[in-house]
Amino acid sequence: MSETPPTGHPSAPGPAGFPPGFPPTGPWGPPGPIALNRPARWPVFVMLLITLVAVGAAVAAWLRPIPHSSPAAPAAPSYSEQQVADAKAKVCAAYEKVQNATNINAARNGGDDPNTQLIVATTQRQVFVVGSAYLLTTLAEEPATPADLAAAANKLANLYQVVTLGGLVGDPDDPAHDAANDAGFKIQGLCK
Repeated sequence: MSETPPTGHPSAPGPAGFPPGFPPTGPWGPPGPIALNRPARWPVFVMLLITLVAVGAAVAAWLRPIPHSSPAAPAAPSYSEQQVADAKAKVCAAYEKVQNATNINAARNGGDDPNTQLIVATTQRQVFVVGSAYLLTTLAEEPATPADLAAAANKLANLYQVVTLGGLVGDPDDPAHDAANDAGFKIQGLCK
């Protein structure tokens, strides 16, 4: 063979009679254009952006302060004179019941028998506990009670509880006794 390149038309058929660079066509036809098999990247970036926005919105909603709308202060209820008079009468009647029970029990004498003395003291404590509960329940059921009477009855009920606790620890000189007596006198003055 010679060392010189073949001369001729560049589109001349190559070996086997086909133009160089093209595969032979068969019954299936010529091959289509060569497609690049790289997927598009923009959908990934769009989904990442949407995810970041959603996470940011969720965190912002979670961490934002709760709006504090201060509701208007409820107006103090107004009661008719009849409602106030009825409430006062019921609270005064409750006080009279409690005072009567206290006076009846205080008149009891335990004598020299320690067991009887213990029974009288225990009964007095029961009067104070039940009396304070009865006064507080009556006050709760009668919201039209005048404020000064309600405050005095509430104070007496609380003092009865303090006196009861003082009696349980054996303190007969508890200053709450005198305060309870003063509160009782105030209620008697308001109930006239």
